[in-house]
Amino acid sequence: MPTDPEAVVRDPAVRALIRIHAARVARAVPPRVADRDDVAQHLTAVLLAGLPAYDPARLPLVEFARVVVGRGAAGLVRRHRAARRNPAREAAVDVAGAADHRGRGPAGADLAADVADLLAALPPPLRAAAEAVMAARNIADAARTLGVHRTTLSERLRVVRARHARPGLAGYLPGHAVG
Repeated sequence: MPTDPEAVVRDPAVRALIRIHAARVARAVPPRVADRDDVAQHLTAVLLAGLPAYDPARLPLVEFARVVVGRGAAGLVRRHRAARRNPAREAAVDVAGAADHRGRGPAGADLAADVADLLAALPPPLRAAAEAVMAARNIADAARTLGVHRTTLSERLRVVRARHARPGLAGYLPGHAVG
């Protein structure tokens, strides 16, 4: 079987596998969140990113693709459901993602600078809360790291979100009511 990325993407079995998983993900999340074509593109990128780990001696390419694409699809659904259950985690992902926009055009650099300025201006307990949430997998882990209760951490994050709203950064924290 070919391991050339273009040949892998053109393989009819792999394309069908990606289409099937994209349709499943699109059905699992609300319509405006996941467009099937966007999901298919993401799953293709996940497959191509995992391709260097492919060993033809261990299993056929289609089976490798089934595992990688299946895990990528499950991860998309899992992240969407986690964001619905724990909005503060979504805030952490978005704030952390803002730093990743450096060097990606003026808007990304401005956003990263604005977020960095906002974090630097926070009092130590709020800054520690924001940094702990950005570094942790979830609120509970961040609270354990800080040695505070989850509700205390959630209250501190509510204040951080309110401060995001003042300089116009609330749009980067979707799903959060400020106030």
